[in-house]
Amino acid sequence: MARKKKGEVSFGDMVDALGGGPFVEVNEYVSTGILAYDSIITGRGLPLGCMLEVFGRWETGKTLLAIYLLAHVQRKGFLPVFFDTERAFKASMARGAGLDMSDMLYFPKKGGPQVTTESLFDSIKELLSIESERRMIIIVDSLAALKSKDSLEDTFHGRAGQRNAALVTEGVAAIRGPVEHCQAVVIFNNQARAADFGDRSPGAFAIDHYIDYKFQLTSAKMKPVQSKNVKRVPGRVCKIRALKNRSIIPQSCSLNIWYKGAIHSRFEGYEQMLVEKKLINPKDIGFNDFEAYYKKHRKRILKSWMEEVSYTATVL
Repeated sequence: MARKKKGEVSFGDMVDALGGGPFVEVNEYVSTGILAYDSIITGRGLPLGCMLEVFGRWETGKTLLAIYLLAHVQRKGFLPVFFDTERAFKASMARGAGLDMSDMLYFPKKGGPQVTTESLFDSIKELLSIESERRMIIIVDSLAALKSKDSLEDTFHGRAGQRNAALVTEGVAAIRGPVEHCQAVVIFNNQARAADFGDRSPGAFAIDHYIDYKFQLTSAKMKPVQSKNVKRVPGRVCKIRALKNRSIIPQSCSLNIWYKGAIHSRFEGYEQMLVEKKLINPKDIGFNDFEAYYKKHRKRILKSWMEEVSYTATVL
């Protein structure tokens, strides 16, 4: 065996210095708590280390859906982080979803400085650099409300929109590595433009190359429901359509989102097939903890679903 000469660098050391190495597959997922939502993401929920964009018009349920998701993952031991650039976070919504507000991080704190594009991504990088046993689920609500420091100081600053889009691109690219390394999940809520812009959203082109999943929300308002035992505050019939999915073919699902109650999947598509094949009890479809049930019947559920839908990917 030839001896390595003094000062000679091995091939492995050279690859390591260049930032390369073996590919590490991610096989860890966290459920959103909503079976229909899990099904159109990967079939198993959110893969750790991913980034998503969820966009739609005003009052389509983006913030409420994010709060329900945070409440569920919090019960699984994750640390919820909420960047509220729109000031849309409401304590009543959080309590209705079961979110423990004493065990989460909220930005900006009361009386604190406004979250800017620069401070947002700097804060995310700092949070992900801290060694912690708890993994983070980070919600940014929303990208459309972000302003750069320049635009705050001078509202008529030239090319402010282009400057902000460039900062968003740089910021998302900068946190991509730390998010994967820390096995965190980042969800960017975003506003859709006017109807004539179709499914385009502000900042969409700036982050399209870096996000793993892109979902569009559309909704209609529901009327109050009252019975002998249940009284529900009006909510939204929310349709979620996947526009970009790096795991499976983009699918759609619909949810009933009540402002003080729960999220209930409507019987169509994925859930309808499960009900018809008697793979799941209709009473179980809602904002309940499916994880134990789903794991128990996962092979049967996925086998039946694969028979109904032709996938081009086999990650399931």
